[in-house]
Amino acid sequence: MVPFRSRLVRIPAALLSWLLAVSLHAATTGSAEMEKNASLLIEQWLAKQTNIQTWQADVVQLRQYKTFARPLSSSGKVWFEAPNNFRWEVGSPPVTIAIRKEEELNLLYPRLKRLETFRFDDSGKNEWKESLSLLQAGFPRSRADLLAQFSISGLSLTNDHHVLTLIPRAKMAMQYIPRVDLLIQTNSSELAGTRLFFLDGSMIQNLFTNSVKNSPINRSLFEVGSVEGFKKSEPLK
Repeated sequence: MVPFRSRLVRIPAALLSWLLAVSLHAATTGSAEMEKNASLLIEQWLAKQTNIQTWQADVVQLRQYKTFARPLSSSGKVWFEAPNNFRWEVGSPPVTIAIRKEEELNLLYPRLKRLETFRFDDSGKNEWKESLSLLQAGFPRSRADLLAQFSISGLSLTNDHHVLTLIPRAKMAMQYIPRVDLLIQTNSSELAGTRLFFLDGSMIQNLFTNSVKNSPINRSLFEVGSVEGFKKSEPLK
C-alpha cells in the first residue's frame, strides 16, 4: 500500500485547486499596508463568488520537482457544485479523477484500475481531520471562512494577477502544504489559478481558463459510476 503521506500529497493536487495564498519574500509593502490591500482584494474576490452555485473550467497543471529539469504539464477539467461537491480530471484521457460528493471523496486511477475512497467520518485522529478539513473548504463564502482555514502571509502583483499567499492554520496540513498561492485576475477579481508548495520543494501550479459560473452541471459527474474490475481500498480504515 502506498504510504498515506505520499497519497496526501496527491490529494491536494487534485482537490485544493480553488483555495488560496502569496509569499513573504514577494510582499513589497509594509505589513499594515499589505494587510489592508489583501483585505480589500479578498473582499473583491469573495464578492465575485458569493452567489456561485456551480463553477467549471479547463485547467493546465504544471508539476515542478527538484529532480526534474522541466516541469510536467497536464491538461484537465474541474467542476464544482456548492457547497462541497466537485469533480477533477487530470489528463486526456484522464489518468486521475477526484470526485467529492457530500462526505465522501473518491480517487480513481483508470489506467491502474484502482479506486480509493475516503470518508470524512472515518478520518479518526484530530490531526488527519485537520488536513482533510482543507478539502471541505470549497469556495469560502466570507472572509471569516477563509481566515478560519488560512492566515495571510503576503501580497504581490504581476502583469496580470494579484498573488495572495495564505498559510494553512492546521498543524497537520502545514506538514504537507506549508503555502498556497492564489492568483486573482487584476481586471476581474476572479480566480485565475493556484500554486501549491510542498515541504519536499516540489510545486504544483493550476491555471484556469474558460471558466463558467452557474451553468447547469450534470449531477452524474459527481457519481463514481461503474468501476468493475477496479481494485478498491479505504485508506483511512
